[in-house]
Amino acid sequence: MAESNDTTLKRTRDSQGDTPKPEQKTHKTTDSEDRTESASMEMLTKQMELLINNVSEIKTNQDKMCNMLEMKIEKWKDELVGHIDSKVKLLYDEISIDISAERVKIDQVINSVQVLEDKMLNLEEDRNQLSHGRPTEDNDLTVVLFGVKFEESENILEKAHSIIQALGEHVFKNVDITGVIRMKPRHNTKPGIVKISFVNIEQRNRVLQFKRTLAETVYKDVFISRAKSQTEILIESNSGTNIRHLNNPSLRVDQRSIIITTTQRRNNGDNSS
Repeated sequence: MAESNDTTLKRTRDSQGDTPKPEQKTHKTTDSEDRTESASMEMLTKQMELLINNVSEIKTNQDKMCNMLEMKIEKWKDELVGHIDSKVKLLYDEISIDISAERVKIDQVINSVQVLEDKMLNLEEDRNQLSHGRPTEDNDLTVVLFGVKFEESENILEKAHSIIQALGEHVFKNVDITGVIRMKPRHNTKPGIVKISFVNIEQRNRVLQFKRTLAETVYKDVFISRAKSQTEILIESNSGTNIRHLNNPSLRVDQRSIIITTTQRRNNGDNSS
């Protein structure tokens, strides 16, 4: 029995006479490979983890960069909007100032137009004044008309224009009547005198210069003279009275209250205007 066991324990030779290797050695080689494979897997796992960590870190950095970029864009947008708002506000203020200035100019123009309208209305009222208006008290701008026939409900302004027009177009188109009035008559047998005022002395003198033209018109009985002050009228009246007392028919008082002879009157052409 013991021998049998020894025989069993002995290595059997193969057909070639080689002794097979013990199976235990084969098992040792397999464990080494397992350890190598395990180490490789562990290294690969670590590399994968490192790669994953790197990718995760890259993604985190990208997220941070995106957030920073979004914050910067938002900041730039706010700054841009604020800059635009300030520019728009500045432009609005400038436009408002310009509009205000233009409104002031427009108001000035409107006021000027209103003033001109008022002046035109006043001038029109002066030109059309009848019983409610009087010619200027400045005798240097006024002429007196004698012999203008009186008519009930007469338009004395139209009558004055008609008389001035009768002096000729060269007179009528170059003078402006500023006032007309008929005075109360001193005697019932004669119509009251008519006073006409003009813009300036030149216009009054133009009328006086061509006053004799009326002798050739329908107003041949109308006589035009320059207006006189009360003092001048008194002096003329007194001088006339003195001449009558002298009983000298060759003497007379002209419109300047100067005593002249009939000969002087003819020579001077009675240019007493």
